[in-house]
Amino acid sequence: MKQVVRIAACLGVGLGWVFAGAAHAQAGAPPRKPGLWEMRIQAEGRRAGQEQVIHQCVDAASDSMLRDGGRRTEEERCTRYEPRRVGANTVVDAVCKVGRSTATIRTEISGDPSSDFRAETRTTYNPPLRGRAQGHAVMHARWTGPCAPGQKPGEIVLPGGNTLQPRGRP
Repeated sequence: MKQVVRIAACLGVGLGWVFAGAAHAQAGAPPRKPGLWEMRIQAEGRRAGQEQVIHQCVDAASDSMLRDGGRRTEEERCTRYEPRRVGANTVVDAVCKVGRSTATIRTEISGDPSSDFRAETRTTYNPPLRGRAQGHAVMHARWTGPCAPGQKPGEIVLPGGNTLQPRGRP
């Protein structure tokens, strides 16, 4: 269970930054399309090369909650947060506290944030975080259709089938 909580915390922070960055950099950026979203994540580390697949049922309220969470994280933990347009992409440069470490983060977002996009993040940690001085992750997120029958908006299905319920909902 600790691993599930750790994965969820990392994903919540990481995805929050991605969506908050997209929202800040693209004034009036469209919200994600309601329905089931698939997020395929490849990250460096002990599971290098292994893709993690997460599914989330999204409605307007859960999408807004994720964006708001990203903005709160930015305000609470980041001393620098600079989203901007570079051609057709959004680039977010940030310096944020992660535990006792300072993370210098660059995320580049391409595609359509409302239905199908890719986010690549490179991070350096000073001092190293859990023995790692650098990190790299790529996420491809896409809308796949309506949520599954009985699935609640905001619900996240993690690799292995564990389900996280959104806060404030049964």
